[in-house]
Amino acid sequence: MIKALIIEDEKNIRAIIKQKLEHFFKNKIELVGESSSIAEAVRLIKSKKPDLVLLDIELSDGNSFEIFKQITTDPIPFQFFFITGFNDKAIEAIKLGALDYIVKPFFDDEFVTAINKAIKKLSNNPIPKEQLAVSHNHYNDNLTEKRLVLKTFEAHHIINEKDIMYCKSEGNYTTFYLVNKDTIMISKSLKKTTALLSPDLFIQTHQSYLVNSTFVKQYKPEGFLILQEDIKIPISQRRREYVFKKISNL
Repeated sequence: MIKALIIEDEKNIRAIIKQKLEHFFKNKIELVGESSSIAEAVRLIKSKKPDLVLLDIELSDGNSFEIFKQITTDPIPFQFFFITGFNDKAIEAIKLGALDYIVKPFFDDEFVTAINKAIKKLSNNPIPKEQLAVSHNHYNDNLTEKRLVLKTFEAHHIINEKDIMYCKSEGNYTTFYLVNKDTIMISKSLKKTTALLSPDLFIQTHQSYLVNSTFVKQYKPEGFLILQEDIKIPISQRRREYVFKKISNL
């Protein structure tokens, strides 16, 4: 049996989660404990050694990222996903860390999908603490520079936002071109990629291109930008006025 732990300070939400675990995963998951606080959660994790943890962001004595700071093992020795309310900052932090979550109130299919996804990761997808730190630091405003996690089939890449020169998309895939000449391709559209990056730093020049304004050297009125390393980025006809204004205000 998979051992599960619920960390949630709303009693009614804990009851809903317990009911759904019992209904959908009766012979697969055993609930070994529940907590409404950081201190109790850490104690339960250490004593019960769960395989799966379902947790809210905000608890009675702080936010749940603090729990992971008190766990000494790296990577994290269990799978988890967040169950959060409509908290834009929390969701942004979770996305930057490429972590899993569902939003309250959630439907049965969302819950079952999230549990099954976590179960599939139990044996071979440990989560490094450095990945969690990206979300934790963003949520708690402990930022000297913005970082994000890019998930590929091979690895989780933790990068600094300022090191992205530009992004190029092809359908539902986006390639990040970094200042050190590395490239990282992820399975996200440019629209979803744009939501992760700072709008005051990045300029969308084309339906397929997103550019870090720091690296722009020249604006060419015939329809392209010249970046450092003499990289040429197209500007679509309908975006030329917008791009010119953005560049002019740098």
